Parts: sequence; structure tokens; C-alpha cells
Amino acid sequence: MIRYFFKLALRNIRKYRVNSVINLVGLSVAFAAFILIANVVRFDLSFDKYHEKAGRIYRVEVDFAQPQGTAYLASTPFPMAAKLLVDYPEVENCFRTSGRFRGVFKYNELSFYEENGLITDNSIFNILTIEFVKGSSKDALKEVNSIVLTEKFAAKYFGEKNPIGESILFNNKDTYKVTGVIHDFPENSSFRPDYLGNIESIYPNSNAESWNNHTPRTYILLKEGVNHKEFNAKIKGFLNQFKCEYVRQLYLNPLTRIHTNPAQDHNIWSIIYLFSATAFFILLIASLNFITLTNANIATRYKEIKVQKILGSRRIQLFTQHIGESLLIAFISFDLGLFMAERAFTTFCGFLNKTINISFFLDINFILILLLIALLIGFISGLISVTRIISFRPIWAMGNTNDGRDTIRLSRKIPVIVQFLISIVLIISTIVAYKQISFLKNKDLGFDNRNLIVCDTRNIKDKINELEVLKQELLGNSNIEAVSLSNSVPYLTGSQHVYKKVGESDDNPYQLYRQLSDPDYLKVYNLSLAKGDGFTKNQELQDSKFCIINETAAQMLGWENPIGKQIEDRGNLTRSTVIGVVTDYHIYSIQDKIPPLYVELIQKDKPSRYLFAIVRTNANRLNEGKKFASDKLKEIFPELPNTFFELDDNLNGDAINSAEGIGRVLGFFSIIGIVIACMGVFGLVAITVKQKTKEIGIRKVLGASVTKIFGMISREFLILLAIANILAISTALYVLDFFLQNFAYKTTVQITDFVIAIVLSIVFTLLAISYHAIKAARANPVESIKWE
Repeated sequence: MIRYFFKLALRNIRKYRVNSVINLVGLSVAFAAFILIANVVRFDLSFDKYHEKAGRIYRVEVDFAQPQGTAYLASTPFPMAAKLLVDYPEVENCFRTSGRFRGVFKYNELSFYEENGLITDNSIFNILTIEFVKGSSKDALKEVNSIVLTEKFAAKYFGEKNPIGESILFNNKDTYKVTGVIHDFPENSSFRPDYLGNIESIYPNSNAESWNNHTPRTYILLKEGVNHKEFNAKIKGFLNQFKCEYVRQLYLNPLTRIHTNPAQDHNIWSIIYLFSATAFFILLIASLNFITLTNANIATRYKEIKVQKILGSRRIQLFTQHIGESLLIAFISFDLGLFMAERAFTTFCGFLNKTINISFFLDINFILILLLIALLIGFISGLISVTRIISFRPIWAMGNTNDGRDTIRLSRKIPVIVQFLISIVLIISTIVAYKQISFLKNKDLGFDNRNLIVCDTRNIKDKINELEVLKQELLGNSNIEAVSLSNSVPYLTGSQHVYKKVGESDDNPYQLYRQLSDPDYLKVYNLSLAKGDGFTKNQELQDSKFCIINETAAQMLGWENPIGKQIEDRGNLTRSTVIGVVTDYHIYSIQDKIPPLYVELIQKDKPSRYLFAIVRTNANRLNEGKKFASDKLKEIFPELPNTFFELDDNLNGDAINSAEGIGRVLGFFSIIGIVIACMGVFGLVAITVKQKTKEIGIRKVLGASVTKIFGMISREFLILLAIANILAISTALYVLDFFLQNFAYKTTVQITDFVIAIVLSIVFTLLAISYHAIKAARANPVESIKWE
């Protein structure tokens, strides 16, 4: 019996090949899109869940009130971790991390500059799930100058040799002993260093550091059964007992939520929602197509059903046949969609600048869930058809009774409107997304980013005085216009400090982005001053401190004229006098708001704070200037690898690439959505024309023109399209507001965006209607009414 129904289903698929092809293509493409997007969303939601104790691991974060709102810090005081472990029995273990472990590693003749390192405590191996390939987790980082390598890093320096016990030179002065080799961290981990060192090797006596110095990140492991919310309330005011200069509060951020925490990445949840909605609605369009076409096609099969009923077919047999046909199409479509998704997975991830292992895609449990969704869609489609068949009486097919089949039923109109609505919203969203990308690309950064090269000199602190020599040598070349030494570079590095206005209460702290620079800071970036003056050479030699703030900082501090006013660093209690206000410029991602900036002049007797040399070449002489700078760097610092790079190559790279990736994906799936919707319209028009064959023939005999016949057929669909366009405008406005709120600086949504989308929807719909409508309008009426 099953074999019979299977053969019958295949025969009907072949017999009604137009509908079958539309259903198979539409569903398979939709399943492919759904599977691709679902895997990316699942990947983002899976971060750090692979740790065995993930549910009990939390990052301790800090917030404090300031006049312009609450500020959040992931960094914490050095001694806090040990103190929490001692004072609170709820804490089972803890560890600290910092990313400030970068420099030149050398082993025999191999030497590379590395920057993806992490310094931490040995207890990290007892909390996180980190598998050792060689060595033991018990004492891997017990010694101060010990280092643990990932497999990839170990292979880079040692090949197939066992590195345990080997020594590797760091910055030509410190020797680290390899005490362990671990598996590479998975892609969905918040921790992905290439090597780990002991935190004491970079910060000796770190537990004795000031409670006002926020540098490491602190993670704790709660004991089993501890309610983290109750514990969070218990430690909220913990820091305020340690002579803190301002009120701070602790809160726990679960490890598994760090990747999706808005404080960590305000964009990630919006992207997850956007992609999830896109995947759902594309699958919904295809499912509605499938259900609508299957249901509509029943009307063309009345005679077949009549014969079956007259010959004694029972309801269960009809139920099995039609449910089976729908399930078979859904199953085949799912298989095709899974195949297409698997082939496109790597390319798709590349669009989004993500690296996801194919094994993540091939998760059998996830595939089974998707298969159940596919079969559920097939079952619902078949069930709706069977409901009509069961209520069908054979007499309807024996005469001219048409069971109300002469117009598109309400049950077909609603799905068509929904499909059009979703497609139009996708088109509008794509248009605005590309406008936003263009806006970000062309936005004025506030400083001249052309012809700038940067040398990373963070690893020559023992020869820091030679940096001034390098600067003077570079300035002596005609290809170089300006050079500045600084501790940070826009978009790449920087830190935030807490300040107060001198003479104001300690209860009003302000969080400012802090930068240290020499007197040529303004010149090298071609920055403009809104008020006051820039740094001078004489100020470098004075004991007093001087600073420049940006317009945002002046506004936040409430100073109309900040010149001559003083602010105090709440960490080291030093005071600086404001001598100038620089116009706002972007120092973080272009999609973020310009933060309040504090630039302090580095004093001549403290050159160790220089970390970068920023070089401006003359216009159109970038390559010559870069070559000269590289040669001079090698001459003065032969042990330092060439770390010059063009600043313009690093500006907004992640922000622009992310936005472009989202735009490409959204654009691609918008096309898929509208094509699937039009395929559904194409199939419905074919069914409608078939049902109206006699009516069209009679109208032609009575003198109706081709244009009138075309208008009659297309009118109903265009009315549905008009309703969908009206609904799409308000829906799109809501979606765009949700999308654009993630950008501090955004494009404007204009009426032309909606006009373009509406015109495109009309064009696509007319194209879908035209073939069958024109064919029916030009058909010989004799053929359609010769049996009447």
C-alpha cells in the first residue's frame, strides 16, 4: 500500500509539474537560506557554552554613576579576585585575564611579532574547559616566566618537536619556559589566544596594586547551588570599602552571555534578531506558496477525486495520498536545501566575516530539528488540502458546479498579501542598508586619515629614548611631513580613565577616553582647535601637566570655556590644566558615538609612555615615506620586526566589513524572497487562468481585447499588491528604526526608498503575471468553449 501511494505521489508530481517545480524550487531555496542563517544565529548563541562549568562562570564587571549616565567597565582592580575568593564562601575559584601580552618571540632563527596573547592565573585551567595536548594543567602557569601554547602556535615555532621544557625569548630580554600545549580554542569562544602567560610576569605583585587601577578582567566560579542573583546583590557595594574615590558597584555577567551582551557588542542582538526574522520570513513565504498552491491545485483535481470517491475510496486513503504527496515534496525540498546550504556555507560565512567550522553545520541534532520543521510544513499543507477533499461531494465535478472557484478565495488572498508584504519590507530594508553602508564609508572622520603610517613600538621600552632619535631622523626626510609619538592610535588602542573637575565633589566622576601624546599630536592628524592652543615644546619640560579635550568632553563637563580649568585623574590623583579644545573626531568605530576625549602631553622625563610613532608623509609620496621609515626603523631597532602599517587600512575595517556583509546577505535574501513570492504568483495565475478558461473564451467571443483580458486577470493580484504596499510602509518604518538605532550616525529614510521598492514590486509582479495572462488572452476561444 505504501509503495502504491509513493508511486501515485510521484505520478502526480510529474503530472502537475509546474506547481511541483515551483514548490520544490521555492521550498528548497528557502530551506537553504533558513539553514544558513539559522546556523549563524546558532553559532552566535553558542559562545562559551562548551565549557563544562559554563553555567557557574561569571565575569565580574563594574558600573558607576556619572552625571551623563551610568558607565560600564569590564576591567576591575587587580586584588579584587583574591579578595572575593577569601571573603565569600559562595566563590569556588577565580582567575584574571589581560590582553597586554604582545611582542617579538624568538626561537633559534625564527622570530615573529605576536599580539594575540593572554596573561592570566593558573586557576583558569580549573575553571574553563581547556584540553592539554602536552603538559599538565596543575602547574602549567605556576612559575612566573612560564608560557602555555596552542597547537597552532607551537607548530609555528617548534614544528613537530615537543616544546615542553623549551625556552622562547620574548622582546630580546625575557625568557619564557614552555610548560604546556593546549588544543586551539574553538571559534565560538570568547577566549581565543595563541598563547597564555602568567599575569605576574607582566604585572609583578599584581595583588598589591591600587584598588583604583582597573586593568584585568575578573572571572569567578560559583559553587553549585548558589543563586547568582542573590550573590550579585550581596557583592554589589563590595568595592566601596577600599578607599575608592567614587561610588562603584559590581555586577555579574554570565560567561555564556558575554558575546551577546549589549555592553560588549551593542550590535550583536540586533543582527541576531534581523537575521532570525529574515530566515523565518523567507521560509514563511515559501511555506505559504506551498500551502496556497497545493490548496488551489485541488480545484483542478476535482474530477480525479470524484472518480476515486465514486469507486469507493475511503477518507483514510485520500488522507494518506495527499498528506503523502505534501510530505514527499517537503522531504525532497529539504534534502535539496540542505545540500545547497552545505555547499554555500563557507562562502556565506565569508560574507559575514565569520569563521565557522563545517562540523558545526553538520550537527545531527540540529539537522533532525530542521527536518521535523520541513515535514511539519508538508503535513500542514497536506492537511489543509485533505480538509477540502473530505468536504467535497462528487456531484460538484459531474456538472458545471464550480464550488466558488471563479475568483481567488479569501484563503488564497491573505497568503498572497503576506508574501508581498514580506518581500517589499525586505526590498526597502536592503535599500536603506546599502545607503547606511555608503554613509559610513563616506562620513567625515574629523581628521585627515590619508598618508598616515604607524609604527608599533610597544616592545622597545628598554630603548625608549631612541624613539626621539627615530622621530628626528624621519623628519629629516623630504617625503615625511610630520611625526608624533603617542600611546594610542585611533580605532586600534586606547583606555578609559575616571576624572573629576577640580573643586567639585568626588561624587561626580566622569569617564574619559585617555590619550598621551607629544606636542606634534595636532599636526600629524591635521586636527583643528575649537578653542585655546595646542601643546608646545616648553610644556614638555615643565612639572605641571597640560591637556587638550574634545568638544564632547567639554560639553559633558559642562564647560562653556574650559581653557585654564583643571581636571583630576581619580586613579593617580594628578591634575592637568586644559589649554585647548579640539574639534570632535572619531577615535573608535565610526558606528559608535564620539566619546569624550582627554589628551595629555607626555612629559620629557617620562618617555616610556610612548607606544606608537605616527608618521604623515607628503601627498602622493606614501610608498617612498613608508620605505624610508621602515629602513630607519630597522637601522635604529634591528631587533624589531617591521611593524609599519597604513592607518587608513585599519580604520573602520570591522565596522564597514560587518555592515557590508549584512547588506550583501540582506540583499541576497531580499531577492530570494521576492523571487519565491513571484513564483507563487506565477503558479496561482496559472491555476486561475485554467479555472477561468471558459470565461475568457466567452469574453473574447463577445469582443474583449487582449488588454482587457490581461487587466481582468492581473487586477485581482495588483489589488492585493497595493494592500501589501500600504501595510509594508508602516512595517518597514518599524524595522528600519530598529536597525538604524544601532548606529550613532545614520542615513535618513526617504520617500524615494519606498517608491523604488513599490515600483520594483509592481515590475516583478507584472512579470510573474504576464506569461499566463498574455497566453490566455491570445488563446483561440474556440478551443476553450467548444464543449459548451
